Amino acid sequence: MGELAVHLVGDGALLQHHDDVARPLRHRRDIEVDLTSHRVNRGGEDIALQPMEYTLVSFFVKNPGQVFSPEALLKRCWDADAEVSSDSIYTCIRRIRKKLDREGMPSIIRTVHGVGYSLGDAG
Repeated sequence: MGELAVHLVGDGALLQHHDDVARPLRHRRDIEVDLTSHRVNRGGEDIALQPMEYTLVSFFVKNPGQVFSPEALLKRCWDADAEVSSDSIYTCIRRIRKKLDREGMPSIIRTVHGVGYSLGDAG
């Protein structure tokens, strides 16, 4: 059985090596996003996300501290040919919060009123 090692490579970016195969991971707070297997876990618990939920979570984790308007998220995360509206963003973020947020803790996705959304800082 091969050895497993996890290395910090920059601002929260990780490379996980297993038998000389590198897997890019992103880690923010206690959320880990595996960019190769498209898996997300929080506090060691695997979280089942729909494809667009995963896309948004991974996008936020790759862009910490940045605030994105719903329109910017539509342009960056949805297929240009998709017929979606800002309501799609609101719905997707609500589902992500339901799956990832913990009672009594700040939301994993922070709302900046009148501007948009970013990855939350606390928690």
